[in-house]
Amino acid sequence: MPLELSPYRAPKPLSEEEADDPPNDFRYLPQDQHGYLCPLGAHIRGANPRDALDFGGAVRASGKLTARHRIIRRGMPYGDELPPNAEDDGADRGLLFVCFNADIARQFETVQAQWCNDGDAFGLGDDRDYVLGDTGGTGKMTIPVRGGPPLYIDAQPKIVQTRGAEYLFAPGIPALRLLAAGAFD
Repeated sequence: MPLELSPYRAPKPLSEEEADDPPNDFRYLPQDQHGYLCPLGAHIRGANPRDALDFGGAVRASGKLTARHRIIRRGMPYGDELPPNAEDDGADRGLLFVCFNADIARQFETVQAQWCNDGDAFGLGDDRDYVLGDTGGTGKMTIPVRGGPPLYIDAQPKIVQTRGAEYLFAPGIPALRLLAAGAFD
């Protein structure tokens, strides 16, 4: 459950249906433009800023400016879960990330390079995504505090270790129609 949906109290337990498909329809503006409820450097905000980006002063509460960059994404765990407080046993486990988009440069690479690995998009300088940002940044996360100085979460060892990547292409509808008609036989 995104903290944005219940920032001041523990969220109500999710139904089985909600647990399989948690609520995801929320916005950051106007109530959290400064990141007091959900920090500007939070992974959920960087990977899908919804309505929270300012494009040359053109902040849009509708989120239409970020919609061009949205991707369909899913993370799927593999391997046996490591028990709490257990030392790494070297077993093969992790998360397989898959996304589907129409334009790799405009969608996936914008999310990865500009929103997650470059804090400038959110006015954070060299603070990068705390979960998957590369280690070239500060490694810390800045949390704004209403009426006071920000808090800083110290740098941590790199969490995400990329083991491989592939760009796979799917044919468009016109190509599928040609294939179905036997045009390539």
